[in-house]
Amino acid sequence: MKQCSEQLNCFTKGAVAHTSRTALADLHDTGKAETQKNKVYWAIMEYQPITRNELSRLLNLGINVVCGRVNELIKEGAVIENGIKADKYSSQPNKKLYVRE
Repeated sequence: MKQCSEQLNCFTKGAVAHTSRTALADLHDTGKAETQKNKVYWAIMEYQPITRNELSRLLNLGINVVCGRVNELIKEGAVIENGIKADKYSSQPNKKLYVRE
């Protein structure tokens, strides 16, 4: 039974990773990721400093979508993280995002 359980865990982890890679590739192929990234960028520019949670609520996008696009913008050097801001609703600390000038 233990061996079967270990095989199931390995399969599930592999399937999730493959599914995620496929979904991301589809987003980039259709141009949807680029559109989302532009929305996120312009919202950061307009409302900076702003957190990922605030962007998610403002743009009505899932937090996973916002985080993915923000990470892309950070890698490109277009956005930076600087400082901490408490979330308005949860009081949890979140990194503030700014457009790099």
